Amino acid sequence: MITIFDWFGYELSTKKRYSLIKEAGFDGVLMWWSSGFGRGAYKHAPEIARQEGLFIENIHGPVMNQHALSWKPWTDIMYMQRTFSALRTALILVFQHLFFIYQVMIIQSIQLDLTG
Repeated sequence: MITIFDWFGYELSTKKRYSLIKEAGFDGVLMWWSSGFGRGAYKHAPEIARQEGLFIENIHGPVMNQHALSWKPWTDIMYMQRTFSALRTALILVFQHLFFIYQVMIIQSIQLDLTG
């Protein structure tokens, strides 16, 4: 299985990007989970990847402001809380998508056992 990071330097819609990745012969993607780099519809990326027949190898979480999570006396507590909340929300959304992928893999495995 050959996968590629889903950001390769061109601002394209997620649908177009994944279509090109599949057309180029890749089996899957490593996703960037953020609105950075003009990725407005990133929360729909797992669904779009599945529609294009791509495997999701991993989802790279947001890394902006992670320094705010290590408390220091001069740390802005509200900034720290906002950063933590954003990361928590990202984790919840990613786990929801990964749980769906896991369910699909189990169903496919059962179907293979029943037919094989």
